[in-house]
Amino acid sequence: MSNDDDEPFENLMKEIDKLFEEAAPKMNENQQEKLKSVQRSILKVSIDENRKLQKEADKEIATAATRQDAVFNEEMEEIEKFLSDIRNADKLQLVELKLDQMHLRRRHAVATKLLNEAIVKRAKMSLINESLIKRKQEKEDIAKLERDLLEHRLQTRIILKLKL
Repeated sequence: MSNDDDEPFENLMKEIDKLFEEAAPKMNENQQEKLKSVQRSILKVSIDENRKLQKEADKEIATAATRQDAVFNEEMEEIEKFLSDIRNADKLQLVELKLDQMHLRRRHAVATKLLNEAIVKRAKMSLINESLIKRKQEKEDIAKLERDLLEHRLQTRIILKLKL
């Protein structure tokens, strides 16, 4: 996975770090370490999930490429056969061979279309997955920060009550 693939996660971590810096003065050291640990875990899980989805998309593309290679090899064998037939054919056979050749071209076009569709599907899936992972991570981070804030408020109330 390239650095460009990790950029949305790095940006998200910067946003989380900014929120952390704002909340840090209000937290004790253990809370700060716990928050950092959770942030790292969330980022690692998100990156691992994205890599897994990327591998699945790569497999689909490889399958489409394999299909296209098989079609190409089959076409080449048929073309070789046709060339042999052409050398020994009369005019009627030439017409039939040309029709068969047109059929092969159509099959090749279909194989190319399948490969292109797989590539487009992979790109779309990548964009969708990045968006879903980012939204999920943002929700988890907000929930964690809200829990920490509530915990901090509770601790502050307890301390104030103990002082009174």
